[in-house]
Amino acid sequence: MPETTSVSPGPRRSTDPGRRLNLAAVAAVTATWKLAERRVTLLDDGSRPGFAELRLASVTTGTRGKVDLVAPFAIHAEQGGPARSVAIILRSQRLGEGTVLQHAYDPASRTVAERYGPTQIPYDLSAGA
Repeated sequence: MPETTSVSPGPRRSTDPGRRLNLAAVAAVTATWKLAERRVTLLDDGSRPGFAELRLASVTTGTRGKVDLVAPFAIHAEQGGPARSVAIILRSQRLGEGTVLQHAYDPASRTVAERYGPTQIPYDLSAGA
């Protein structure tokens, strides 16, 4: 069953998808809205628990038809705008409490923590639902 997740306007913390593989396709955006996908490089060796030094590697603007593949443990962040958008995201595993741990990075404070991804909301697409 498909599930929904939202991307909020404004900057978000960077995360990795844990051991999952994510494929996202932007299906619809308004002319005034674009989805920014930030890729981030981890600079330290991970030997200090809770510490992560990051560098912005790239920013890609997603427009209608853009397809993005996020490899397992690739650090990234989506940033939405003020208008409505639609993206189709295929994940190799479900998100949410008790599923796959991922890392949440805060570049400003140079911290990292393990957490579960957002809880997905099932959405029935069958006829007559």
